[in-house]
Amino acid sequence: MRSLIEGVVYVTIIRQVSHLLGIAGASGNFFFPKPWHTLQHSTAVSAAPVIIGILSLREGLRPACQTTSSPFVA
Repeated sequence: MRSLIEGVVYVTIIRQVSHLLGIAGASGNFFFPKPWHTLQHSTAVSAAPVIIGILSLREGLRPACQTTSSPFVA
């Protein structure tokens, strides 16, 4: 079950990288053409989507990185 979840995570990340960089997505349903398309068109990266994407990832991961006190800790 763990490998299925990891595979879904990898496919989701690969699909979203081009959107995060502001590059028009690659066609096809296979795993390898999408990162290859992103690498080929890396000169077309737009600054605004990259900045917004990085800031949103940073803000989204902030709660996961903070430590919280637990009522079970003595």
